[in-house]
Amino acid sequence: MRDKIKYIIISLLIFCSVISAQRGDLVGKVIDSNNKEPIIGATVRIVGTNMGMQTDVDGEYYLPNLRPGIYKIQVSYIGYHTKTITDITITSGKINFQIFELDDEGVQLNWDGDCFVCKKLIEKSEAATSYIITQEDIKSLPTRSISSIIGIVGAVNMISGMSSSANLGGTIIQ
Repeated sequence: MRDKIKYIIISLLIFCSVISAQRGDLVGKVIDSNNKEPIIGATVRIVGTNMGMQTDVDGEYYLPNLRPGIYKIQVSYIGYHTKTITDITITSGKINFQIFELDDEGVQLNWDGDCFVCKKLIEKSEAATSYIITQEDIKSLPTRSISSIIGIVGAVNMISGMSSSANLGGTIIQ
């Protein structure tokens, strides 16, 4: 009886090692094609499947236990052109290392001198609503100092580049 159990255990171990050796891994890195810096959070996925992952802080990814075969891999990240590579061959028991270089989209923002600040007037997550305070409102207050006004309305965020405006926690002072 003991010999039978040993035979079954040894057979299962051999079977499991054979099964696991029939898979391969895809490992690599996603980098910016211009400066060769790693791209953190890029999506690496196998087209036609639900398998994929995002790169780590070093731009690295790891897709383990892939069946041997030829795959189509798609790599994408916001602000970069999506890259699709065909004919990535996964071999049984081997690690396939691929470096993907993404080209940035080269989006240029043209500034014509106008500056706009957009914010919802009512934030559902906030307990209070936002206010817009004009120069006339400030003139009617008993104080002229910005620190006193901040004490009335709450937190302040200065809007850079706008010399006569401040954003007070959703309140815009002009």
